[in-house]
Amino acid sequence: MERSGSHGDGTGGERNILDVRQIEVVYNKVQIALAGVSLAVPEGKIVAVLGPNGAGKTTMLRAISGFLPSESGKVTDGEILLDGQSIKGLQPHVVARKGGCIMPEAQAI
Repeated sequence: MERSGSHGDGTGGERNILDVRQIEVVYNKVQIALAGVSLAVPEGKIVAVLGPNGAGKTTMLRAISGFLPSESGKVTDGEILLDGQSIKGLQPHVVARKGGCIMPEAQAI
């Protein structure tokens, strides 16, 4: 089984538009928030990330979108690939130009 770029895991031949592989996120150079987190989003599919408060959902989205530095965080290990290209450590506007974005939930008024 070959795994490179933005290909799936070999089970269906599907192409992953987003691959998060074994990322580690550290806040303030000492506090590990995520360790060994992986996620694959096949092209044309919807993937949900569920978990209780404090599980790391928002941290993972900030890591993918490039917003971690604004929270004193850093991806210290792993890979983040968007359409087969690394976006790890890129600024949010660069990630957006490559097609990545975050849609905040609507706030009830």
